[in-house]
Amino acid sequence: PVQEVLAQKQQALCEHRSQMTRLRPDPRWSTLGEVAGGQFLPLFFQPYECFYRWQWPANGHGNGHI
Repeated sequence: PVQEVLAQKQQALCEHRSQMTRLRPDPRWSTLGEVAGGQFLPLFFQPYECFYRWQWPANGHGNGHI
C-alpha cells in the first residue's frame, strides 16, 4: 500500500521536467503522459505497488542459458 505517499510520488516525478513536459515544440519529444495513449502514467498513482523480481542472466542474454 502506498496511499500515504502518493502526493510525494507525484511531486518527485514532476521534478523530472524533461519526462513530464515537452520542453521543445518537437512532436518527437514524448512525455510520460503520452506513453501508451496516456494509460502508462496513471499507473504510478495507484494505491498499491507491485514489484516483480527478475534476474538478468549471467551471459547477458535474455534466455537464461549460459
